[in-house]
Formats: sequence, structure tokens, C-alpha cells
Amino acid sequence: MTYSDEQIQEVMGALAIDQETITLARTHPRVLEVLKRRTKKTFRKLALKWHPDRREGSEDKAQLLSLAKTVVDEIQGMQAMQHTRRVKWAVRFRARVVSTTG
Repeated sequence: MTYSDEQIQEVMGALAIDQETITLARTHPRVLEVLKRRTKKTFRKLALKWHPDRREGSEDKAQLLSLAKTVVDEIQGMQAMQHTRRVKWAVRFRARVVSTTG
């Protein structure tokens, strides 16, 4: 599904995420952990507010909720990539230490 720029901006604003925070989270694991918790908590509030079965919910809000879920999933995936990078670095470092000492 294709989303308009206005929809993307509305969801990012509702989740309180800006580009600077995402850039910072890619390099700082603690920032990423906080971002993940905050977006998950905010998504739950949005789900209660925007769900189509709710009185205030509508089809437009349901599409925005779907986009918000995609954004939250991407942020959770960022943490997995960060952890994978650290593990790969540790394996490479350990291999170098073993080869130089042994």
C-alpha cells in the first residue's frame, strides 16, 4: 500500500519520532532501547484511539494505524540489526586476538 507524505508525517508526529532521533538511535544502543519502548507505548495509545471498531475510529485512521504498526516494526528491527553488528564485531575481534597471540 502506498501512503502519502501527509499520512507519513501524521504518523511520525503521532509517534513522536523525528529523523534526528532515528539517526541517533542507529549509532547509540541505549537511545534505540528508549525509542523502542516509547514508540511501543505510544502505538498502544494510538491503537485505542484510531482502531476502526472504536467510536472515533474510521477507515482513514485504520490505514494510519497500519502505517504506525509498520513504523514500530521497523524500529524493532533496527535493534536486531544493532545487536547483530555487535556480535559480528566481537567475533571478528576475538578472531584477530587469537590469531595474533596464538
